[in-house]
Amino acid sequence: MSIDKELLRAAIPIDQYYRDQLGESRSGKYFCLFHPDHKTPNLVANEKGVKCFGCGQGGDIFWFHGKLKGLLFSETLKDLAEKYAPHLLSNNGNGHRNANGINKNNEEQPTIEDAKKAAKLNWFVKRKKESGYIPTGFYKYRCNESGVMLFRIRMDHPNAEDNMKWITPFSFINDKWELKEPEFPNGKPLYIQEPDKSSRKFYIVEGEKKVDALGKLGLNAVTSGSSTSAGKANWKPLQGYEVVIWPDHDEPGQKYAKAVSEKLSTLTSQIKWIDVEKLNLPIGGDICDWLETNPLATKEEIESLPTIEPDIFIEWPDPESLGHSLHLVDPLPMEIVPEPFRDWIKDVSHRMQCPPDFVASAVIALCGSLIGTKCGIKPKQNDDWLVIPNLWGGVVGRPSMLKTPSLMEALKPLGRLEAEAKKNFNAEWERYEIDQMESQAKKEAFKSAMKSSAGNKKDCKPMNTIKKEMLELDEPEKPRITRYKSNDATIEKLSELLNENPNGLLLFRDELVGLLAGWEKPGRESDRAFFLEAWDGTGSHTTDRIGRGTTFTENLCLSLFGGIQPSKLTSYLLQMTGLENDGLIQRLQLLVYPDELQKWKLVDEKPNREARERAFNVIQKLATFDPTNILATQYDHDRFPSLRFSPEAQNIFNEWLTDLESNKLRSEDSPLILEHLGKYRSLMPTLALIFHLIDIADDSSSGPVSLQAAKNAVAFCEYLESHARRVYGLVADIDQQAAAVLAEKIQAGKLNDGFSIRDVQRKGWRLLNSNKLAQTACDELVEIGWLKVELQRQNGVGRTPLPIHHINPKVKISGDTPKSDTDKTD
Repeated sequence: MSIDKELLRAAIPIDQYYRDQLGESRSGKYFCLFHPDHKTPNLVANEKGVKCFGCGQGGDIFWFHGKLKGLLFSETLKDLAEKYAPHLLSNNGNGHRNANGINKNNEEQPTIEDAKKAAKLNWFVKRKKESGYIPTGFYKYRCNESGVMLFRIRMDHPNAEDNMKWITPFSFINDKWELKEPEFPNGKPLYIQEPDKSSRKFYIVEGEKKVDALGKLGLNAVTSGSSTSAGKANWKPLQGYEVVIWPDHDEPGQKYAKAVSEKLSTLTSQIKWIDVEKLNLPIGGDICDWLETNPLATKEEIESLPTIEPDIFIEWPDPESLGHSLHLVDPLPMEIVPEPFRDWIKDVSHRMQCPPDFVASAVIALCGSLIGTKCGIKPKQNDDWLVIPNLWGGVVGRPSMLKTPSLMEALKPLGRLEAEAKKNFNAEWERYEIDQMESQAKKEAFKSAMKSSAGNKKDCKPMNTIKKEMLELDEPEKPRITRYKSNDATIEKLSELLNENPNGLLLFRDELVGLLAGWEKPGRESDRAFFLEAWDGTGSHTTDRIGRGTTFTENLCLSLFGGIQPSKLTSYLLQMTGLENDGLIQRLQLLVYPDELQKWKLVDEKPNREARERAFNVIQKLATFDPTNILATQYDHDRFPSLRFSPEAQNIFNEWLTDLESNKLRSEDSPLILEHLGKYRSLMPTLALIFHLIDIADDSSSGPVSLQAAKNAVAFCEYLESHARRVYGLVADIDQQAAAVLAEKIQAGKLNDGFSIRDVQRKGWRLLNSNKLAQTACDELVEIGWLKVELQRQNGVGRTPLPIHHINPKVKISGDTPKSDTDKTD
């Protein structure tokens, strides 16, 4: 491995290195580490090397480091390079160095030491030195995204009366150093001193020398360079900061301060100027002149200098209200929830700090699945139109809204029912095994009797009698475990389960859209058709498979429920708004998308056991009730028992259905909403039947479906309609939705001022992950005064830079600094 010794020497901070190895020394002499005399400091260490006047040993810094560490010369170079100049370590020893001494193969950017060495070798800098100029400053600007390095060299002539100075850019471009400034498409980087990173204030001055002067006093300071450089600079690092501009006391200084203020007016509203008129400065005087006359000035003294408010801000309009990002929804009126469940639902919602809608909708779907085909409702007084009360639905909410825990709480009664069913099944299985043994013994006895009869033995029964008795032998019926719920199953297995549980089942999925989207895959068309048939609850199904044989499911009745994330629902709805829409999504009648709780609080309370037991008892009765005991009728042509409305409830239903058909459906413009409301013809009577049977199970009602159940069902349909409009609004107002999401991200401080469409798209945020939607969202916010568009100037050949968007400083942004945001969830 070859390491350039001179470049390495230039990269090592000599004074700091010796202090680290030998300690502090005011006299410049140290105790020698290489002989036992520790009484007299005889060792001198400086840029030239090390020399001990006691023992006579000495050499350059490489000799000293190798002697100290016990390393060979090559090992010494490597050890020092790893710490101070890793960019000098070439790959596999084959790194090619250009004429300026920079390793072209390594990925590290050149350091300021590299730049200083290259500057010393520059012929123009040498000529300036020969003409009497002395280097007085070497300044490194912050890198931009491309990694291009920018430095500025300052040289002053000793003839101070003529104020002769030479300042030039010095850049590392295309593997070589040049006395010019590179092109920065997004603006030139700033020269920044930030000794106090906790401070939210920056001083802006004209020139790097003044920045360093303020930095030495502990003040954060920044400059773009000369008095004409403000318009070319990238001022984004100062977004949200308090800014104090200290202009030079002359016309160019005032112009620079105004230009900077105009650029910053889109980044921060906290801009002040030092009132230089009150500092007794001469014309052309600046901060360095003020510090010369105030050599003992402190940070606090400068912070107390008089300031003025500039009057050159760019005019920004007041940003208009964007409106609601989601359609408004009705909160769940607890008075329309079945009374036996109210206290339980309130308790779960309170303890879990989740919307009560989550629990209530799941419980209603659960009850519908337990009733299933045991009892339907005939909504019309004379017609034989039958509705089975199984329901499809789900709860919509972003991750961490406690969808799953609340649904698990709502489904706990099923766990109790399944545990009881398992216990009964085990007992029946034991009896079945004994009956099997008895049946087998009888068969063996019949076989023995048949052998005796065939041998014409005496006292044997005739063969025909034995055959007759054998045919009359009843085989013990194999017990079947009662199932109430499944989380995942093929349609073949669901057919078997429904064959064994003819009242119906509940299919629960934690992420419901995954199930729905799976039906869109090639080869799964039969799954989709199966579920569409199962929604109605009145059909039957025959499955023929080579391995399984033929399975006939007499009652195809399946309830469906689960959780849904808004982003995934939106993606699914976007697919379903075209020709692919076959009404499947509209079958999710019990779909709720409630508002989040405005305020979360810690709740650690015991469950309301009395309310829970009351609800659980009602649910258990729904699972086992006999429809004949509630006066359900089943005529010869009916497959299922059913109830009808009471006369008063019938009037409610007739009025509601007339309004639906004559008004709502005829005046609705949205095709999605129109199809959804069309499914309400069965929803209202379904809810009324469920509510009524809950009251019967609670011993608070009987007979035909009651007036109160019908009224609550109508109110519940209105409540669900508002949620349906919110859900379909996710795609109906997609442009408005995208703008609302972008506005939320801006207010959360997750975008810097001066962002492009590509910056938005790359975040992967919901509704903003395509170029079209990101552009539309920005256009919407421009129209209402949230953003302004700035076209970027073409620099030479190549692609035209993307327009950038400035954020109205009147938009309230939470937090002081932009936050990085890689979260792509809702």
